Amino acid sequence: MQSKVVQVTPKQAAEWLEVNHCNRPLSRAVVEKYRQAIVSRRFYLTHQGIALDEEGRLRDGQHRLQAIVDSGKTVKLIVTTGLPDEAVQAIDDGRKRTDQQVLSMAQGEYVSPLVTAVAKEMYGGGLHLGTGRRRPQPSR
Repeated sequence: MQSKVVQVTPKQAAEWLEVNHCNRPLSRAVVEKYRQAIVSRRFYLTHQGIALDEEGRLRDGQHRLQAIVDSGKTVKLIVTTGLPDEAVQAIDDGRKRTDQQVLSMAQGEYVSPLVTAVAKEMYGGGLHLGTGRRRPQPSR
């Protein structure tokens, strides 16, 4: 795995977005927040950038990249390549991922929220219902 600072153009951002793989749904509010920061020159280089896996697929940073495309501005970002598949379970960019989103990313395919909810109920055995006890919480 390697990381380096890259001047990301809107064209490059769009190309990376084309290989977006199993990320959560895009939040237009988050994109707009980043776009506003970019155009007002308040988008800063930090340790949080984008990550591409070992196959070159985008695994983190879709909101930043979409904001670059929408702003039409080139932005300096940390770009990490060669991210191992198992590492996606530990990615947290400040917006907490739901269990369903983490499971979808880890499995490499969409897992519905209903499946995740049913799995949680099965894990808890339904014993919490009507007993007043807290149900067991599964770890990711």
